[in-house]
Amino acid sequence: MALKKKGRKGSSLDMPDKVKQQIANAELIARGRSDAPTDLNTLKEQIGAVDPADLDPAETRREINNRNRKRGKSAEREIARLLGGEVVAGSGAIKNSNKNLLMDVQVRDALNQRDIIAVEVKSTAAISAKGERSFNLKKSVLDQAFSEADKMEMIGLLWVHWVNLRYGTDDYQIWRSEDSVRIIDFARWGYLLAGLVDDYGLTREEIIDLVERAAQEKRTA
Repeated sequence: MALKKKGRKGSSLDMPDKVKQQIANAELIARGRSDAPTDLNTLKEQIGAVDPADLDPAETRREINNRNRKRGKSAEREIARLLGGEVVAGSGAIKNSNKNLLMDVQVRDALNQRDIIAVEVKSTAAISAKGERSFNLKKSVLDQAFSEADKMEMIGLLWVHWVNLRYGTDDYQIWRSEDSVRIIDFARWGYLLAGLVDDYGLTREEIIDLVERAAQEKRTA
């Protein structure tokens, strides 16, 4: 919403109702956590609220967009690190182009030969009217994310991260049901290979070598 000055020139700017509500909700959340700060300015900083008195009205939306963009990029880097994948450079800017560079993070197979998982990262600081962290998700967003993964013949994953919560532990993931079947099958094979490591002391490289030799024998038989 547009910011309006009140009173004489030079007086403070009204704080948008949405920001006021975010701060009030953050205070409620803070009271329920023994380690949460109670200082209002600290709470505003944690939830990313911008005090309009500190900004030129014309710059407010730009500042908010820049902050959200930085948060999103930070989330992409951290999730790529957790998954052992790589951030797709410029993914946000080229999703609607004709280049084959989509989604935010891509994860390769154990042989590092092909990309198998395409991750769409959503980072949010949203707080509901009841003071709960929330995330608004439309089916069209899911459809687009998984459609992009299908185009690249990869398994799609939507990863939701809430600002100031722990990566991995407090995040949630959304898979398509048909992809879940494949992932469960992969997990079964993973446990089998893990058993070989435990029972025979094989390293990952030795297991990969055994699989490659078996495949080569099949091809030449």
